[in-house]
Amino acid sequence: MFILDLVLVDKSFSMRDVMSMKAEMIPYIEQMNTNNIGLLLPEILEEFGANKKVDLMFTTSHALIAAKLPDVKTSGFQMDKNGNFRFVVNIGVEIAVESGFKQYE
Repeated sequence: MFILDLVLVDKSFSMRDVMSMKAEMIPYIEQMNTNNIGLLLPEILEEFGANKKVDLMFTTSHALIAAKLPDVKTSGFQMDKNGNFRFVVNIGVEIAVESGFKQYE
């Protein structure tokens, strides 16, 4: 049931929102910005500029993933004739660069 619930979720999850559930993570949330991401992906700095807050959005929703990658196989599971289970779980990740994030204190 857990796998079925996972692949049928039709939502996105924000890394900032998940991390903000623990007070110990606030210093790490503050480090999620274009300056630090720009060390790995210099194009981020070129396109969006310095000191912009960054969020990672995760989803298992096929509709949201298929909007960006139309030929991707649907998440789900099957059982073959021998009784073996086969799971396909697609996880979409999007980098969001915005200026309107709320401050975590």
